[in-house]
Amino acid sequence: MTEPLLCYEHPLNERMRACLRMEFLLKEFQRYSETAGCQRALILVICDILSLLSRPEAWSDLGKDLQHEMDTLNTLRNMAGVDQGRLDAAVEDLRSAQQQLSQVSPGSVRLPKLLLSVIQRSSVPGGLAPADIPAFTWWLNQAPPQQQQDIGRWTESLPVYRQALGVYLDLIRSHGEWQVLDLEQGSATLQARSRHALLRLGLEAGSAHFPEFSGGRQRLILRLRTWEVQEESEAPAQVQIALC
Repeated sequence: MTEPLLCYEHPLNERMRACLRMEFLLKEFQRYSETAGCQRALILVICDILSLLSRPEAWSDLGKDLQHEMDTLNTLRNMAGVDQGRLDAAVEDLRSAQQQLSQVSPGSVRLPKLLLSVIQRSSVPGGLAPADIPAFTWWLNQAPPQQQQDIGRWTESLPVYRQALGVYLDLIRSHGEWQVLDLEQGSATLQARSRHALLRLGLEAGSAHFPEFSGGRQRLILRLRTWEVQEESEAPAQVQIALC
């Protein structure tokens, strides 16, 4: 397959799912931060991020993940054919990220009163209207420098977490090797070894199909689907996958 690939990722455990969700939120935070006129959407993303990071386990779990990867890499030191330079660099990146992570107190990550109000009202259709939450309307009409100051204060710990999460996920993704998988009638059964935490699947960017997974961590059923409003089209005979 030589066409550009659209990569789909499927977590094989809940810890990896939580990491992918946080990575998505952090990317959305970055995107809205750099786009004018998106304060309302930006605040909703910040609410989601802080709701997760205000839980101490979010920090401790990521620290454990980094330590586990360091331990795994250190077991490779005496194996023949290992690039010691790359190994040392990867371990140092993990150690640095872990050290920075440990310097942040999870108790310091709190949702301010304004954002708590936004969270409470956002689940109601139209609940962020000025009539329901005038404090949020007031904030949205503050001068941009004041808004940036508030956002900076609320998200002070984000760069450290984003750096640590990026190091961890980059390493996880580097474990996998892309391979071509032959499909029969647009489906396949995948067997994953216990160390795998993430399945990555590449489809041609112009494909009318998207993947659907079912089953457990050890045995997955992959089916290629089309959006229901589209006419059914023939599924590709091959896809590229990587198990990480």
